[in-house]
Amino acid sequence: MISTQLLVIVMVMVIKGLSGMKELRVDGRGTFNAEGRLALPAFYDMHFHPENAFTLGLTGENSSSTLKEAVTKWSKVRDSMSVEEIKDRMKKALLLELYHGVTHVRIHVDMCSKDIRSVKAAVLLKEEMKEIMDIQTVAFPEQSLFKCGNNLLYASQFTDLVGGKPDAEDDVEMSIKHLSLVTSVAKKLEKSMDIHIDQDARRTRFAEYLLSIAENHVTLSHMSSLHYEDDDYVRKIYQMIRNKKASVVSAPLTAVYLAAEKGYPKGRGITRIREMMKEEINVCLGNDDLQNVFLPVWCRRHFAFNVYGNKPRTILYCRRLDTFGNYQCRERVQPH
Repeated sequence: MISTQLLVIVMVMVIKGLSGMKELRVDGRGTFNAEGRLALPAFYDMHFHPENAFTLGLTGENSSSTLKEAVTKWSKVRDSMSVEEIKDRMKKALLLELYHGVTHVRIHVDMCSKDIRSVKAAVLLKEEMKEIMDIQTVAFPEQSLFKCGNNLLYASQFTDLVGGKPDAEDDVEMSIKHLSLVTSVAKKLEKSMDIHIDQDARRTRFAEYLLSIAENHVTLSHMSSLHYEDDDYVRKIYQMIRNKKASVVSAPLTAVYLAAEKGYPKGRGITRIREMMKEEINVCLGNDDLQNVFLPVWCRRHFAFNVYGNKPRTILYCRRLDTFGNYQCRERVQPH
């Protein structure tokens, strides 16, 4: 775990800025003089893909703004990178998160990468950064559990959680088999699950099936299709989530971008965060992507994104990343 003293230092770095940080004295009780500045708790980013951060120049733009095109383009460049190259890319992205006050991150790594290089890189980086950041790792099949050529059980032995992505399969039958395998692996390894699920506007209902068979703790990532469901069905899902004590993670910025398909009607892409909070469901947020084919930017200057609707409950704030005018959105979230 991160020490109190280090956490205090990180908070002051965020407040004061690295350029203004010359000396920080922390006494034996973990107190310090912030010189009248505001100190805030550290942030949690509960859904992030650092392995493909800053790869937009390699993949090219996502002309359709769809998840399908993003996955296709990413998979074409993914296997050209070595373990060390992937680790360096991840580290650069996570250090940016740390600079902006994030000390706890859950990263999803593509087990479909050649020789599970992304998984290996994540495990190495977790150890390398353990003194400054708490990193949870999730092995998940970006392209499909049955097409990527790697074994989920083998890959998940190295990560903290077992991942999945039933929407990547060709049909419902294969998606059900996908979830059955994921839950069996989680049970065998005695690990929790974090599943990319019901991620588009097709009104897939894989979360319902997963909640009905899961024996280990499960986090439902995205759940975008719940936005399009009728209220009676949604109430049923809420009850199942509560019964399983499951969590939900939304990545609003990427969801909005990937929902911006050509033509109309245009979907909103975000799950029912505000409702879930009222239903006492544990909801967390994640950045998801950083300057890649899934999300080409984080956000513009002074942009604030209200994810709850009319009443500003949780807002993503932006800070400048560098001298080139890049900005980062940051949100206050509930830890898992």
